[in-house]
Amino acid sequence: MVGTSLIGGILGAQLLLGTSQSAFVRLLPYLLLLATLLFTFSGPITHRLRGRTAEERPGFSRRNLVAIAIAQFVIAIYGGYFGGGIGILMLATLALMGMNDINEMNGLKALLTACINGSAMLTFIVRGAVFWPAAILMIVGTIIGGYGGAYYARKIDQKWIRLFVMIVGFALTIYFFVQQL
Repeated sequence: MVGTSLIGGILGAQLLLGTSQSAFVRLLPYLLLLATLLFTFSGPITHRLRGRTAEERPGFSRRNLVAIAIAQFVIAIYGGYFGGGIGILMLATLALMGMNDINEMNGLKALLTACINGSAMLTFIVRGAVFWPAAILMIVGTIIGGYGGAYYARKIDQKWIRLFVMIVGFALTIYFFVQQL
């Protein structure tokens, strides 16, 4: 998943630098809606997927890992291109993979997001597309938010974190649908 995240992040950044954003912006609310619905209903979906295989840990079968790697590659391209909602998409994918612990999911999501954003960032730097004053401010905010978020996420009941993710997902979806009106 790390390799697909790195390569996908580079491809997404290249796509952003070489194309108009208008078509992607039109698709964004639909992508966010799909991801939020997948995350919201990940429990029943995962239960059904587990029922289809006889393996002890169905989320880690070879076929499922290939499917997850492909999904992560698509998410990474999307993340390198735009980035909004990749956390929700990855949480949905990890839940479909069979992961249930939101803290473990967040840890893996953070690693994969760092790979996607890092490879996209290097692409933007190499291509000379970075406005450094804004970038430095965003880096500081990301570091503070990342450590603060991880600290508090471990102290809050997982059901509240899941509810928060769903509320944010649906709110972003509605926001982007309204923006298109």
